[in-house]
Amino acid sequence: MLNKEEVFKAFQDEIDVLHTKFDELKVQASLGKSELTQAIQPEIHKIESRLSDAKKQYDQLSHASEDALGEIKEGLTMALDSITTSVKSAAGRFKDL
Repeated sequence: MLNKEEVFKAFQDEIDVLHTKFDELKVQASLGKSELTQAIQPEIHKIESRLSDAKKQYDQLSHASEDALGEIKEGLTMALDSITTSVKSAAGRFKDL
């Protein structure tokens, strides 16, 4: 059985790491070439929206029953994996600068 507090803490840690990486991406975008910065802005907005959605799912954990915990955990895991991939992809565009 899942321990609600452990799941809650693990997701909070993961969200914190993603926010840090995303903040670094936004700094890179602000310092990058204007063409690339403009090209990546739509991705940045999508990632911001997805992070907001993930935060909402995370907030649901505190109110989730033990039965619903597994389902919310699965959905949040998929969302965070997708966001991580998007952040890495967007950051990869700056490696050649």
